[in-house]
Amino acid sequence: MGVGPGTGACATLMYLRDDLCWELLAEVFGVSRPAASRAIAAYAPLIAQVVEAHVPTVRI
Repeated sequence: MGVGPGTGACATLMYLRDDLCWELLAEVFGVSRPAASRAIAAYAPLIAQVVEAHVPTVRI
């Protein structure tokens, strides 16, 4: 079973925010462990790009 975009993004955010292991996330979202791992690996860099674009910088 594959991971859809909404599920992949949500699982990745939970992984990053709550430090949940991908095994638990796979069970919560009803997907295989490899599918959860692939989704996190795919969505984490995308989420990082979006967040980085909105993080304020300090000007001295």
